[in-house]
Amino acid sequence: MLTDSGVSVVLYVDVAAQPNTRNPDLGIDVGEVQFLIPSPEPGQLRALSDAISHISRGGGFHWIYLPDVTGQVAAIQEEAFAAATALEREYEKERRSQEKVAQEILSLRTMSGRMPLTEVILNAPQPQPANPSPTDETPWATWRKPNTTFMFYGLHDGTGWMIITHQDQRLIAVPWPFFEGWDRALPERCGKADLELGGVSMDNFTATALYLRDKQKVMRFSTIWQDILNAA
Repeated sequence: MLTDSGVSVVLYVDVAAQPNTRNPDLGIDVGEVQFLIPSPEPGQLRALSDAISHISRGGGFHWIYLPDVTGQVAAIQEEAFAAATALEREYEKERRSQEKVAQEILSLRTMSGRMPLTEVILNAPQPQPANPSPTDETPWATWRKPNTTFMFYGLHDGTGWMIITHQDQRLIAVPWPFFEGWDRALPERCGKADLELGGVSMDNFTATALYLRDKQKVMRFSTIWQDILNAA
């Protein structure tokens, strides 16, 4: 079948507990979508009306694979790459600064002649970063991984979402500023609400970013919390 945009799509209709996985033999230009119907309980479907009701209540479409015909996925990936590059540059700048200080300490103590070089190497104090990381002042300090990038999406309806890296490497989308009904605001394909963390544990970063990108008024990424506050 063809979509309105002319994309070839394979449609599956299945009664199963979990969505299908992508068929790599179809190639990157063919989409896959599944109408998934949950398995009925034994004896649940005694009449045609029961089956129709079960399908209408529990059935739903799930994109298994959506071709990037408009380049939006590539744009999202480029934004993520830019954020990672910026963070890597900051890290490399700090690392080089520490190495330079360490070398200066070693050179000066060696020149002083007050201790052998081997003792200088063993006893030289560890240099401190030129710009020590400030205390995490965000609302998520107890679980956020330090020195990771914030990605903020401010939407046209006045709500906003912050994508944060958890200490266990998960990506969490949290409502910022907080708003009622956040746990039902994102589509199921984005992830599942974690009420303890106060955010959505993302199953699919690309799907979430695409959804937010379509509705965004402003997008900002930074490792500095104050920059995000100014954007929000």
